[in-house]
Amino acid sequence: MIVQALIASIVAVMADVQLVTFGNAFGFGYVKFDWLASPLPIIAVIGAINAFNMADGVDGLLGSLACVAFSELSLYLLCKAIRPTYSCACC
Repeated sequence: MIVQALIASIVAVMADVQLVTFGNAFGFGYVKFDWLASPLPIIAVIGAINAFNMADGVDGLLGSLACVAFSELSLYLLCKAIRPTYSCACC
């Protein structure tokens, strides 16, 4: 877990990722993360890595699911880049 935290920290610092606000997600106004702006993305990356590893197990079947999800996201972003108005019709 220390290696995961180190890698997530390097990625967050190199990409300059900070979660400043959560928007109006809970319905009672904007939630601001003043002191959690830097560590929250690191915690999210570690959680995503561990969730992926727990769901994958030994058989490696989650790799194909990740490939399908990545392909769908790539198709969506490609359609949005080509014609932003047709992005909903594409995906």
